[in-house]
Amino acid sequence: MNCAEDKNTWHPRDELIDMGFEKMVIEVDAKEAAQAGLMAKPLTSLNVQKHMVRGRERDLSKNAR
Repeated sequence: MNCAEDKNTWHPRDELIDMGFEKMVIEVDAKEAAQAGLMAKPLTSLNVQKHMVRGRERDLSKNAR
């Protein structure tokens, strides 16, 4: 942080954890997972119904096949 790009170094994840940066590693992993969409809820009918909580929209989300 706040260093010239040529002064930055890369360390493997396990090494960072061993150096005491586990909390920061977990935060970065969660941020990257969110950006990649890996933390999204699965597209199930129940999740759609929960998302569409307003009156008619909820009824439309229950359409039959």
